[in-house]
Amino acid sequence: MDELEMLKNTVESIRAVLIDAEDKQESQNHAVRNWVRMLKDVLLLADDLLDEFVIQDMRHKMDEEAHQNKVTKNLYGKRYLLVLDDVWNESHQKWEQLRPYLMCGAQGKESWSLLKKIAFGNDIIEVNQTIESIGKKIVEKCKGVPLAIRSLGGILQSKSEEREWIDVLRGDFWKLCDDKDSILPVLKLSYQNLSPQQRQCFAYCSLYPKGWVIEKDELVQMWMAQGYLECSVEEQCMEDVGNQFVNIFLMKSFLQDAKMNEDGGIKDFKMHDLMHDLATEVADNDCCYLD
Repeated sequence: MDELEMLKNTVESIRAVLIDAEDKQESQNHAVRNWVRMLKDVLLLADDLLDEFVIQDMRHKMDEEAHQNKVTKNLYGKRYLLVLDDVWNESHQKWEQLRPYLMCGAQGKESWSLLKKIAFGNDIIEVNQTIESIGKKIVEKCKGVPLAIRSLGGILQSKSEEREWIDVLRGDFWKLCDDKDSILPVLKLSYQNLSPQQRQCFAYCSLYPKGWVIEKDELVQMWMAQGYLECSVEEQCMEDVGNQFVNIFLMKSFLQDAKMNEDGGIKDFKMHDLMHDLATEVADNDCCYLD
């Protein structure tokens, strides 16, 4: 029974008492009759307020149900990504109810499509059957975790030989993933494929708090101030190198959620929490964030 129903029952009980008191008014003195009359007026006001609360509650439930029906209608039969962030609920029963929907991750076909898209680009139609077979085994090891798949896809962008894909499939880092029950070794492999300059720039990102919206121009200027950027050709400026690094980091999923400015350039972006953990680990004592 909800609180409105309990309040309604209480009002009805008081009403019954007042009706009984009115029936016995002949035997009551003047003060008692006035008290009963005043209490009756208050009860009528409370009754009106209760009716208003009931109406508002019904409207709220109808609106909520309408929203639920709309969401169900729009999503029914479709695939979508559900992100649960900053969820704090200690109810074991509720998490057990949710568990079956969270355990599957990306399925084999979707995982391979994601890896193929990152590794070969959107324009690729067919892939060498041997490489496809190896790729499907790689995504199977990723256990449906999109961040791990995207990271490995970034590594495989520069690898077109079958033996190179086999090296990734048989890499020692998979054992570390199983031992630690973590995808961090996969992310670290992606980090190790960066150039020394890029590693420094990535580690510097650990100075930003988790979930922080990082301004691209500000970050590039900070890299320049630290002396992390060097021009490989005479016509190139350090800003160009910094912008190139940002594009590489976004392409390899070190950075994500990029937003564009009015000119179509990158304005800002974020770093996934696990990538932030990796940046903090590899930064060691070179970059320290004091809270």
